[in-house]
Amino acid sequence: MIARESEAIRVRVFTSSVIPGVLQTEAYARGLLRAGLPHDSASETEDRVAARLKRRTRRLDRRDPPLYRAVIDQAALLRPVAGPKVMSDQLRLLLSFQDNIHVRIQVLPLTAGEHGMMGGSLNLLDLESGGTLALVESFRTGEAIEAPREIVEYEELFEAAKESSLSVDDSANLFTRYLQEYDNDRLPPLGLAQE
Repeated sequence: MIARESEAIRVRVFTSSVIPGVLQTEAYARGLLRAGLPHDSASETEDRVAARLKRRTRRLDRRDPPLYRAVIDQAALLRPVAGPKVMSDQLRLLLSFQDNIHVRIQVLPLTAGEHGMMGGSLNLLDLESGGTLALVESFRTGEAIEAPREIVEYEELFEAAKESSLSVDDSANLFTRYLQEYDNDRLPPLGLAQE
């Protein structure tokens, strides 16, 4: 599926416990990879980090980038991957996308309760040639989906999560509030995001 990313005119991503890969800072990606693949050598980890950063360049920094829509579960913002400084930098990166007309990031607040994509992540690629591909991931596994009926079901799950999410502006305000906490070497309060 990664090979087809260059064909995408729109990308929709949902993540339940981490920041989406192409929106991760180098240090955040490194922290996740070290935790998730502890037996990798330092060289293997660095190769994976470099590949992740290269995907951002290929996906978001190209001359005619696709529309990129991300819905991030609030829990991903509360978990201090690699510590408060790394999370500060991560939130700054998310905020830097606010002025990018091709990128929209929304937070699904904890107050939304249960939803159809808990515990996993979803990538939907709408291709220039028509059709949509889906990648459904959970811990260390992923499944590419091309069956139209299944794609429609995943699109409905994504749209439901998006509809339950904070607006783009309210999500940015939440990033700013959490950034202030992490900048002061504190964890954000576990209070719920205001809808």
